Amino acid sequence: MKKLILLLFLFLKLSIGISQINTPDKLPDSVACNLTNAPIRPLPDPASEIIGKIPKGAYLKVIDYYEKYLKVRYDTIEGYISYTFVKSYSPEFREYYEYAKAIDEKDLKEIIESKNQERLENLTQRFGKSAAEKIFKKSIWIGMTEEMLLESWGNPIDINRTVLRNLVKKQYVYPNYKYVYLENGKVTAWQD
Repeated sequence: MKKLILLLFLFLKLSIGISQINTPDKLPDSVACNLTNAPIRPLPDPASEIIGKIPKGAYLKVIDYYEKYLKVRYDTIEGYISYTFVKSYSPEFREYYEYAKAIDEKDLKEIIESKNQERLENLTQRFGKSAAEKIFKKSIWIGMTEEMLLESWGNPIDINRTVLRNLVKKQYVYPNYKYVYLENGKVTAWQD
């Protein structure tokens, strides 16, 4: 059924004289959130954790799209939000929405698997296999670097910093009352 919808969509686009289907580089620059406390997630999956909440009317920078989700940036948070939580007045966005609805679920899984594989390979090159696997699973550990922490848990919502003579202490504040403590760029403790 979805393939039939996609074929119909392509036929309609061609029949009205548009010869090219939209590609991600033509996504609208931003969209507005139409729901108070709309959840933003690290993956385009409603079962993934909520990494932030977006207020109604906030504008989100659009980065990419995956079936029923837009990859967006809001302040320092980057993640996925359902199309149902955004509004846009641009016809380009509506065309993307129709196109994305027509994508087969299998294709979505392949895209996610491909992106996950690319990310794991990139992390392995940068940090080694063992650390990359932990980071990919969103784990943290004592002694991990600040860069590894940011790759694993993303940007915090706040950073508290204390500078001493030979020591820089930081407290990373994450959603849901999670705190990570660093000294000279290494994780020394956390609270969750």
